[in-house]
Amino acid sequence: MTRPPARVWWRSGLRALTTAVTLTVLLSAAYVVLVRPLGSDGGGLLSSLLATLLVVAVYPVTLRTAHRRVDQFVYGERADAMEDVQRFASRRGSLDAGSLPARVAEAACRLIDARHAELRLSLPGGDVLEEVWPPGSSSKDLDLVVQVRHEGQAIGVLAVAKRAADPISPADEQLVRRLAQAASLALDNARLTLELRSQLQQIERVAHDLQISSSRIVVATEEQQRRVERSIRKEVEVPLRAALARVRSAWAIGTSDVEHARGLLHAAGAASSDALHALRDVAHGIFPPLLLTDGLGVALRSRSRREGWALDIETSAFDDAALDVDQRATAYFALCELARAAFRVPRDDWVSLELALNGDELVATLDDAGISAAASAAVSGPVDSELARAIERVGVFGGRVDAAGSAGGLVRLVLPLVAEPA
Repeated sequence: MTRPPARVWWRSGLRALTTAVTLTVLLSAAYVVLVRPLGSDGGGLLSSLLATLLVVAVYPVTLRTAHRRVDQFVYGERADAMEDVQRFASRRGSLDAGSLPARVAEAACRLIDARHAELRLSLPGGDVLEEVWPPGSSSKDLDLVVQVRHEGQAIGVLAVAKRAADPISPADEQLVRRLAQAASLALDNARLTLELRSQLQQIERVAHDLQISSSRIVVATEEQQRRVERSIRKEVEVPLRAALARVRSAWAIGTSDVEHARGLLHAAGAASSDALHALRDVAHGIFPPLLLTDGLGVALRSRSRREGWALDIETSAFDDAALDVDQRATAYFALCELARAAFRVPRDDWVSLELALNGDELVATLDDAGISAAASAAVSGPVDSELARAIERVGVFGGRVDAAGSAGGLVRLVLPLVAEPA
C-alpha cells in the first residue's frame, strides 16, 4: 500500500486543529455575547437556547471557510484541484455529466502543475470521448498515463505531460492516480449518461424523420388521388357524358332520320372507346401491370410511348430482380415525374435515361441540362412541381435526387434497395 504524502498528513492535522479552534471560538463568542448578558437578567434558559441556535447556524459556514484556508495554505495554487478530488471521492455536490470529463482533466493539470492533461473516456456504444486541458493543447510525449478503472473494468485513461524543467515526481504520480481513483465512479456515471443522451437524441431524430416521412406519404397520396380524379373527370367522364348525349339524341330522332341517328351512335361508340382507353391509361398510371410482369425498364418504355416522350432508356447494367414491388413502383413514378418535367414543353431531341445498380442502390441518371438546373432549385427548396413530387416520392424510402445544375446537365435519382424511411 502506498504511503500518503506528507502534505496529506499536514492537511488532516491542520483541519482537525481548525475544527477545534473554530468550535471553541464560536462557543466563547456566543457565551460572551448572549449567555452572560442575558443570563444575569434571569434569562438563562433563553440565552442558552439563542446561543445554541447561533452556533448551529454559523458553524458549518465558518468551518468550510476555515478548511478552505487550510487547503490554500497546504497546497497553494493546487487547492482548487484538491477540493475537486475530495468532491469526486465523497460525491458531494452536483456533477454535470457533460462538463465532468473536462473538470477531471483540468484537475489533473492543476494538481501537479502540468502543461498538458488529457482524459480519454470509452463510451458504452464504442465511441471515445476525449477532453484536454488547457483547451486546444496537445502533446505527443506523455509523462504519465493512468488507467481509470471502475469495479475492475477499464473505462478510460488519464494522461499528463509536464514541462522539461519540472519532471514528474513520485508524489505527482500518486496524486494523479488518486484523482483517477476518486473520479472513477463519477466518470462511469457520466459516460453512461452521455451515452443515454446520445441514444435519446438519435431516437428524437428518428421520430422526427418518421414524422416527416408520414407527412410525405400523406402528401404524395393526396396528390396522387387528386391527379387520378382530374384524369378521370377530364379524360373519362367528359367523353362518356358526350357519348350519353349522342345516344339520347339518336333515340330522340329514332326512324325519322336514320342516317343522322346512325352517325350519332357511331360518334357515341368512338367517344366510349376513347373513354375506355383513357380509363386504362389512368389504371396504368396508378400501378402498371408491366411493373410486375416485365419490370421497370419495360414499364418505362411503355409509358414513354403512350406519352410521346423521346426517352432513350438504357438498362444493360440493371437487374429488376434486385427491386421489390414497392421499390419498383417508387422508382417508376419518380422517373415518370422527372420525364414529365423534361417533356413539359414539346421537343424533338432525345433524352437519355440510364438505369444501373451501384452496390445497394438503384441509380437512375437522366441527361438533360434544362431539367438538371430546375432540379437543383427543387432540391434546395422543393416547389409544387413534378420535380418536387419526385423528390418527395424517393425521400419516403430514404432516397434522394442529386442535380449537377445547368453546367453538368445530369440528374441522378438514387434509391436504396435496403431502405429505411427518411
